[in-house]
Amino acid sequence: MRTWLTFACLAALGGVSLSSCPIEGRWWEAEALGKALGLSGQPPRSFRHSHGPDRKAPEYAYATVYSSGVRRSAVVLNDGAVLTFEMGSGPADRPSVKVRNCAALEQGPIESLDLAGARLANRVVLFHADARSATSAVSFDVAGPAKLKFVIVGLQVGTWEIWHKGFLVDAGGAVEPDSGVLSFEGAPGGYFLRRIG
Repeated sequence: MRTWLTFACLAALGGVSLSSCPIEGRWWEAEALGKALGLSGQPPRSFRHSHGPDRKAPEYAYATVYSSGVRRSAVVLNDGAVLTFEMGSGPADRPSVKVRNCAALEQGPIESLDLAGARLANRVVLFHADARSATSAVSFDVAGPAKLKFVIVGLQVGTWEIWHKGFLVDAGGAVEPDSGVLSFEGAPGGYFLRRIG
């Protein structure tokens, strides 16, 4: 499956806040995330959002909406990047990822057949490359700094095993109801994620 990935640098190097990004206000709240997805007014029933891992000082925020057979998702990072994803449900539809790198973070590609996304500095953001949530195993390979923070979205609710370079590193990765997000920290390399319950 081929993914269309667009990188856009919106600011020069230096201290840049999210106020210079297209998202305004409290970037982790539902209203701002809805705007990132192009919604106006009351969001539809299919709208879901979350932020974490610490709700008092979020590092990322995520939102998704299903409408007319299309899934649109957005992840906002607290250090100045917005990633958006769109995927239709037709057999010819291809996933599309756009990166608004507001803080000019170092970027790197991700290799995966199941996921689409990018590495920005020490953050890795991946979207399941389908209009439905992933219910079976997914894998990817990433290079970068020694310690990375991962946000994987579009996963089925439940417990996921996290394998790194062939070794089980976490047997209890949790994807909470209404979020579809798995977040964890790890080293660069090959990953295999499997839902066990």
